[in-house]
Amino acid sequence: MSPRYQDRIVSFIDILGFAGAIERSSSDSFLTKKIYEALRTAPFGSPIYGPPKYPASMSYSESVVSTNFSDSIVISAERSMCGLATVIEMSRAFSAILLQLGMLVRGGVACGPLIHEDRVIFGPGLVSAYQLESKVAKVARIILDGSLSDYVDTCRRETFYFKEYLEASLRVDTDGYSYIHVLREMEEDSVAGRAGSLQKSWWGKARKTILDELVAARGEEYYDKVEWFARYYNRSISVSTARKDSHDWSTPLQLPLH
Repeated sequence: MSPRYQDRIVSFIDILGFAGAIERSSSDSFLTKKIYEALRTAPFGSPIYGPPKYPASMSYSESVVSTNFSDSIVISAERSMCGLATVIEMSRAFSAILLQLGMLVRGGVACGPLIHEDRVIFGPGLVSAYQLESKVAKVARIILDGSLSDYVDTCRRETFYFKEYLEASLRVDTDGYSYIHVLREMEEDSVAGRAGSLQKSWWGKARKTILDELVAARGEEYYDKVEWFARYYNRSISVSTARKDSHDWSTPLQLPLH
């Protein structure tokens, strides 16, 4: 049978700082294990709460395929509401897991013709997602292509539950691009006032990652790119539950860092 393109939603994610993590893993077996788990299983689960949170009466798309190569991961699924939710959830979960390992990500999500199998991936959809990540995203965010945003708006009108899901899972930046709300769970914990050991562990590590990246970028040209994520982190903390303890995950970061 001759191979044919499928209309798919594709997320291209670049792992920032991955080369350094790999170098450290050669002498750190725990880090090796965590990187392996992140690449193999993180896209299929939520950092704290297990399976991804899909809209009512919907589960992950069986058409989903993920491929890791070098410092990138590609996740794609059929163009449908189910496929859209699957790509969003897997991209978000993967990003949140990597935060615990000290890494930020940058990515682009597009829609287009694609062949994506276990050992083969190519097509205009992949090129669009890659160009979005490498030329447009600029900061540590996973943005949606304009044409995909039009499809998102169509899906938003289909059912109340899907509209509610999209409102919780996406944010709109000042440049007009929608981006995946990778800290959605942290925001939900903050709003609900949850502060158990799991929250302190997971989101405490996320906060440390951001602080470490800010310190490393101080005085460098890319500082603004890291600061964007730090400000996004602050926006995800509920004002009503924010704390003053400088070491607590629910305490906003002091910016700019001098």
